[in-house]
This record gives sequence, structure tokens and C-alpha cells, in this order.
Amino acid sequence: MATKKILLTRTAVVKGRHYLPDPDKLYEFDAEIVDELVDKNAGEPVMDLPGTRQENDTDDPDPGLKSNLKKKNR
Repeated sequence: MATKKILLTRTAVVKGRHYLPDPDKLYEFDAEIVDELVDKNAGEPVMDLPGTRQENDTDDPDPGLKSNLKKKNR
């Protein structure tokens, strides 16, 4: 089953265990549980962490520019 990460804003009880809200802690639960907690305003879903990027996204400069950069740095 797929899981999702969540930042809890209220105390949640998942499978009989209590989880307290902590601004520095992310919890990972089954996707259905996270969706239910979000619907009940007990948490906020966490998407990709900052600094990650899509596979098709690239920051590589133009090949010609890259060779010029190498020459300048020598």
C-alpha cells in the first residue's frame, strides 16, 4: 500500500497509537489514513521536500556555455 507523509496539527490516533503534533517531525502513514487526517483538519500533507526536482527538470547549462565555463575556471 502507498504511503504519504504528513505534518500533524492536532493529536491523532492511528491504529491505537497516539501521535502528537510536532512542527519538527513528519509522520508517514498509509495514504488513506493521511487523506482522512487531512479531511479532519488534523494535519497537512507534505509534498516533495524543498530542493528536490522532477526527473525531466534539468539545470544543465547549454553545452557550449559549459565548455566556456571550464575554460574560465582554469
